[in-house]
Amino acid sequence: MTENNRRKSITDIRAAFGVFDTNNDGCIDKSELKNLLEKLNLGKLSNSELDRIFTAVSSANSDKIAWKDFLSYMLPIVEYKETDEEIRAVFAKFDKNSDGFIDKRELRTSLSELTGEIIPEIEINEMMESVDKNCDGRIDIHEFKELMNNE
Repeated sequence: MTENNRRKSITDIRAAFGVFDTNNDGCIDKSELKNLLEKLNLGKLSNSELDRIFTAVSSANSDKIAWKDFLSYMLPIVEYKETDEEIRAVFAKFDKNSDGFIDKRELRTSLSELTGEIIPEIEINEMMESVDKNCDGRIDIHEFKELMNNE
């Protein structure tokens, strides 16, 4: 990861922390976390679920999550990149005929299987244009890796 990417990740995590820290005291308390998750319709957490989260994230095992603990917990998640093996496994699932390339038909079929919806041809064309760097009408493993590592 480049230094610029790391700075951007930290900036993004800082912004997220600010959303949770509604009273701007530099810490996230249980009520702030619970209220935000409910506002975002992400469900209601029980007290035991909140306790588990705070135990996992807070280095002081307190009822508050400090900025440094939030950063330490979130940075590896934000910076996670799939391994070469994981990317190749996903590529193989998209490459239905195992020819080493993903064509428009394979892309459309795979995305439709994932989403349960038929993907419009125009969207498939836009995806192909953005990923197919050598303009051969197919996505090779190198183009796929670039896509996966830039997500």
